[in-house]
Amino acid sequence: MQQSRVWQAVLGEIELTISRGNFVTWFKPTQLLSYTETAAVIGVPNVFIKQQLERKYADLIRSTLAKNGIIAEVIEYKMSAATQHVRPATDEAVLVSPGQTSYKTGGSSERYTGPRTSSPVMEMNGS
Repeated sequence: MQQSRVWQAVLGEIELTISRGNFVTWFKPTQLLSYTETAAVIGVPNVFIKQQLERKYADLIRSTLAKNGIIAEVIEYKMSAATQHVRPATDEAVLVSPGQTSYKTGGSSERYTGPRTSSPVMEMNGS
């Protein structure tokens, strides 16, 4: 089985066993970089996700890989440039407090200057 298909199958099973928030946070931005019959290398975007997967989800990952034909005696987590740009889509609202002058959403930075103190004046020429 192709490694992307294997990883999609693994992710599909994991998604059914943990909360949506945990899945999106810890598993969505990962990928299977390589595998053999006895080892797997999982690409992660940062060290924080690497640590969470190692500490909290190692047994779940190992058992789910085994269900999909990879008896991984060794699971290695590598920070991968390919996974650093994978960002889950979110439905979160952007909240801006009155004193806040900037905010970030969707990877772009925009300026918020607060409420207008006067409405814009439209000048009309006689033409």
